[in-house]
Amino acid sequence: MTDQTDVSKAVVAYLGYGTDASPTPDLTRMWRVVGTAPNAGLASSVEDLVRQVDELQIDWRQHTLATAGEQVVRIMKSGHPELTADALQALAWKFTFDWR
Repeated sequence: MTDQTDVSKAVVAYLGYGTDASPTPDLTRMWRVVGTAPNAGLASSVEDLVRQVDELQIDWRQHTLATAGEQVVRIMKSGHPELTADALQALAWKFTFDWR
C-alpha cells in the first residue's frame, strides 16, 4: 500500500510545483524527491490523479481561470481528502496552465 504522504509529495514533485515555471510531468524528478524505490503503485496513483484533473468539466460561463482553479481544488479535495494543500494546488496549477 502506498503512503498517502508520499502520494502528495509525489504529485508536487511530478508536476514540478514550486520549482518549475510550468507544469512539467517528470517521473525521474518525482522518484528523486520522494526518495523511495520506484514502484508502479505510486506512479500509477499520481498519474491517475493528474488524469482525473485533465478530465474535469468546468462550466466556463460561470468560471474564470482563477475560480476554475479553486473549483479544481474543491473537487479534488472532496474526492481525495488525504491530499495535502500543496498537492491540491499543484493539480489546480496544472489544470489552469493547460487552459491558458
